[in-house]
Amino acid sequence: MNLNRAPQSEAQLSQWMTSYGDVIIRTCYLLSGDLDTAHFVTQRVFTTAYEEMASFYSQREHAALPWLLRIALGTCPCREARPISRRSSLVDLIGALSPGERKAFLLCLYHELSVPEAAWILGQNEACVRRQLQAACRHFPDRS
Repeated sequence: MNLNRAPQSEAQLSQWMTSYGDVIIRTCYLLSGDLDTAHFVTQRVFTTAYEEMASFYSQREHAALPWLLRIALGTCPCREARPISRRSSLVDLIGALSPGERKAFLLCLYHELSVPEAAWILGQNEACVRRQLQAACRHFPDRS
């Protein structure tokens, strides 16, 4: 890591950590199912963001949160789907999704990102993200 960065980079990183740290931790927890892993991966996300900040500013086609989520989803281990009981919590229901469904669900419904943004984050085409999202939604009970 280059420690001779401009103070603006450190200030920007600090602002991102304040604004998005909890969001990244929650996302990583929902993916991995382990709070220690979520905290470790979040530290890694912000270390990577600091190291790659120049590429973020050179691309500038996406806002900071989608870029940070892309790093997080590429770094965080995604636990395998696990069975659910009749009295499952939302965390259990999300945990029952396949890794691909879980990522699409978290990005589009939890973080309220668009399908094109989710596709960019996941490195997939939009049709694939839509299929994963539809499959994820079939796992949730109808509340009507």
